[in-house]
Amino acid sequence: MAVWVKEKQAGSGIWWVFRKSRLPDGRIIRTSKRCKSKKAAEQLAEKASGLEAAIKMGLPTPEAPPPDPGPTLKEFVTAYLARVAPDAGRPDAGLKVSTIKDYRSCLESRLLPLLGEETRISAISSRDVKALKATLEAASNRKGRRRGQKLSRRNVEKHLRVLSAVLGDAVDAELIPLNPVSTIGKGRTRSSRERHAEEKRRVDALSEVELTTLFATAEAHAIERAGKTVYPFRKHADLLLMLADSGVRIGEALALQWGDVAWRGDYVHVRRAYTCGALDVPKSGRARKVYLTPRLKDALWQRHQAARRDRFGNVTVLDLEQHIADEAERDAAMMTAWVFPDGTGELIDLDNLRRRFWYPLLTAAKLKCYRLHDLRHTYASRLLSRGANVKFIQQQLGHSSLKMTLDTYSHLLPGEHEGPVTILDQLPSGSPQVTQGSPTSAADAAA
Repeated sequence: MAVWVKEKQAGSGIWWVFRKSRLPDGRIIRTSKRCKSKKAAEQLAEKASGLEAAIKMGLPTPEAPPPDPGPTLKEFVTAYLARVAPDAGRPDAGLKVSTIKDYRSCLESRLLPLLGEETRISAISSRDVKALKATLEAASNRKGRRRGQKLSRRNVEKHLRVLSAVLGDAVDAELIPLNPVSTIGKGRTRSSRERHAEEKRRVDALSEVELTTLFATAEAHAIERAGKTVYPFRKHADLLLMLADSGVRIGEALALQWGDVAWRGDYVHVRRAYTCGALDVPKSGRARKVYLTPRLKDALWQRHQAARRDRFGNVTVLDLEQHIADEAERDAAMMTAWVFPDGTGELIDLDNLRRRFWYPLLTAAKLKCYRLHDLRHTYASRLLSRGANVKFIQQQLGHSSLKMTLDTYSHLLPGEHEGPVTILDQLPSGSPQVTQGSPTSAADAAA
């Protein structure tokens, strides 16, 4: 039998007494008891071998029933996902839809099978987490797997974060004293070459020539279909312009309604995002204003007028007062219409958009396989190359902090370092000039 005392976290003031003992049938039981202070924990530890302490700690004794082993990992994960699911009645409660989807994917595809669905939540130790991490890292380094099975280093870290969130909730529920994920090291630090490669992969922007080619192809590319000339990409050309000239995320663009457009203020109000087949708040969790370029505003106005004509037809003015009332009614109806709907007026399916529009457009334009999200990076790189204020770019993109914007796009900043360092060669007026071979420079060289 072993008994020891440990504080939950340095300075927390929460102390636990742990006891590990072997039952007559050979099973090893590890139990714990939370105490109000260190002194109370030490006193309980001194009596831990006695019957009274065993009963207090929930150990099996002839007079006490066996302790409750607690829920299995699968049972706790199911309850956890239900507890943190988004609530339509409370937008600020629960996790985002996309976050829940990521959590469920990580748990069901790898974490539960590797740790064991029937494993008791109280039995998961730091050794188990280390073994799990080693298995995931081995999968990230293995070559020759089919597409979709490879785990990147960031994906390994994401799996550990998900597990940490689940076990952290178990700590709050007092099912386990410590989160085993927090006790393992972070592993090997990425080299500068790995960080640079990841940065290049993360930020891939179209050049001005490529962007011009993309727009021209979207407008002009024609095919023959059923004896008629059709333009398959033109209907989504305004959406491309929205992504490239405002920097909004694709899910934010798809969730725009005409009521979000401030024509007099030259901006759109980004209030929602369409992700994983459901409307949600923007990624930052906050609404924001995104200012429009003149050509984007003009394109949206033309689209708005075309949408009104398609919905209400051409209006003939007979009675001015009735016309004004009808216009107000039509304006109210247009406020909740989607800016970029599908053929039925509903939200566009993003996977369908990529498969039937984006990738065929890249092929027709003879461009490499960019992502739709790269138009957002293109917007940021174009602003940076023209010397735009980084704070303005952060607000436009909806980043949570200026540091995030700088970390992502600092390598795209123009060479502003060349000017400031030259001021070191500029001496104040009246200062002695130092020439090559002068006593001052010789003394400096000797020093």
